[in-house]
Amino acid sequence: MTVCRQECLRFWRNPRLKTLMLLSWLLAALAIWSGVQQQRAYQQAYQAIMHSQQHLWETQGELNPHTAAHHGQYAFKTLHALSAWEPGLSDYL
Repeated sequence: MTVCRQECLRFWRNPRLKTLMLLSWLLAALAIWSGVQQQRAYQQAYQAIMHSQQHLWETQGELNPHTAAHHGQYAFKTLHALSAWEPGLSDYL
């Protein structure tokens, strides 16, 4: 246990380790911030498109079922919170 403690202290006192840890934390924070910003932009676009599609649906007037089937509306899946971390998960969630 004493040897392990000494090695950890020696390792921690190394300035390169502190620099590397700080750089890693900064990169992780930047990645999280970027993901949150992208998620917000996607949510805003999602809301705008859903609102416009709802407006188109309500103002299209009466149609026969065949025409309505050909000129349908778009549907979007809701976005999960994990998509901010990894966008590829959206297909599986």
